[in-house]
Amino acid sequence: MKTRSTLKRPSFRRLVCAGLVAATLAGCGSPVKRNDDLGGLRRGPGNTPQRNVTDFTSGLRCMDETLFAFGTRDVVFLLEELRDESRRLGVGTRDMMISAVSEMTRRSRAVRLVTFGNDNQNIQSLLQQLEKRTPFGILPQFDIRGSVTQFDEDVVRKESKLGVSGLLEQLIGFNINRNTQINVLGFDASVVSVPDLTIVPGANSKNTVIVARDQSGVSDGVASIQKVGLSFSMNVSRNAGVAQALRNMVELASIELIGKVTRVPYWNCLGLDTNNPEVKREIEDWFFSMRDDSERTMFFQEHLRNRKFYDGPVDGKSYTALQEALGAYKKGFGYAENTPTDVAFFTEFLTRPIPAPPEKPFSTGPIAKAPTDAPSSTAQAAVNTSSAKQGSASSQPVANASPAGVPPLVVGTSKPAYKVNEEIELAINAQRSGYLYCYIQPAGGAIQRIYPNRNVKDPRIEAGEFLLLPGGQGFKISADKPGAQKIACLAAQREVYNDLPPPLRWGDFEDISLKSFVDIKAAFEKAGKLPVMMDEVTIQVTR
Repeated sequence: MKTRSTLKRPSFRRLVCAGLVAATLAGCGSPVKRNDDLGGLRRGPGNTPQRNVTDFTSGLRCMDETLFAFGTRDVVFLLEELRDESRRLGVGTRDMMISAVSEMTRRSRAVRLVTFGNDNQNIQSLLQQLEKRTPFGILPQFDIRGSVTQFDEDVVRKESKLGVSGLLEQLIGFNINRNTQINVLGFDASVVSVPDLTIVPGANSKNTVIVARDQSGVSDGVASIQKVGLSFSMNVSRNAGVAQALRNMVELASIELIGKVTRVPYWNCLGLDTNNPEVKREIEDWFFSMRDDSERTMFFQEHLRNRKFYDGPVDGKSYTALQEALGAYKKGFGYAENTPTDVAFFTEFLTRPIPAPPEKPFSTGPIAKAPTDAPSSTAQAAVNTSSAKQGSASSQPVANASPAGVPPLVVGTSKPAYKVNEEIELAINAQRSGYLYCYIQPAGGAIQRIYPNRNVKDPRIEAGEFLLLPGGQGFKISADKPGAQKIACLAAQREVYNDLPPPLRWGDFEDISLKSFVDIKAAFEKAGKLPVMMDEVTIQVTR
């Protein structure tokens, strides 16, 4: 019986193919030998040469918690178009930063981002049709600007290739390639002050990231399965993308910029500690950049009040209560009360957990106002009108107690009726020292907080003080639409905003979900566990 040679050929080819494929795949499993300089440069897309951080999602949430703990609020940024000056990436850098800031403000609501720009033409047209004069009620304090400033490709390239040729190439028909490409990407951003457009010193982010792109795959006959109308391809490759590297760098920039402007220890959210030389220098810059002792005093007044050690004004004056609060805080750290309030203590104040506060904060009591702070005739007339409406005559308040028949808090306006878009002036008189929050509700509209705000941070009002709002303090109160417009002010015995739960930490000039002033008063009383004074006034708005 004769056997035809053609019957043995296919099995021989299969044997050759199987052997070569096995040998080739074994070769692919071996690491490609790299030069020392290439191995040192290779980093993942989440890394920067300065910081070994690969994922900033947890860092953004950490920043949210830090801003919440520090009582940061009413910080508003305008975001410019973050352009790609290299003209080669074509990615949505601005949208990346919008997403990052959104993630950073889930609980704290400390930062608000105004996305006014060339890509908002539809919204702007709609607002004009609805007769809204501006897409945001008041100017932001800061403007973020930046761009992709650098994209250098093929800084280092390493390539290896394994294939077959000749007769075997016709039988098998593939090559296996492995190459590593090193790219350098740079992103710069800074913050400028609005409206004078001057740079905020030190509020910048300038980082570069080294992107290693490793590719290993089958070419010249990629393994594929073809069917009618369908095509399935398999390509063994690993590509660390430049766009993902840019996203991580934008998230890093968001943490840096907002941390530097608000002066909270943002480095904790990047896995760095105070022993890092750059962190040490940052803290020293913050401390020595405060112009004088009064500015440092205001810093400690604000934060000690938020931390329930101090109860008094934030005015840069060194009261006995402030020194007692600082002494108690230092004792909480295990230091002597007379430990210097220098850069070393400033570092600890920023970075260490807050010690247990005293049972009651150290209080300045009522602060006497200077003669230059006497009420204007407009303020006095407004308060007289409101007091008379309540059935009592206005009188000059005494100390921190309410005289018989005199309301503890009086809110008035210079006249009972206004025209649409006319500016409203409020006059507030308190018989007791406290912390003032004022709200407005247009006819049929939502309630908004108008005081304190991004321009006036300190809500403290002293006993006997006549406060005129806005009083040339950089914001306006306008009659919005025809009808009855209501204004109410609350005065709490201590600062309670930081004790409000996240859903109630509304920003200034932002619609509030609560429907009435009574609901807001109840929320403040629940948070502070103390009674809250309130007075409201209604004005008529006409065309």
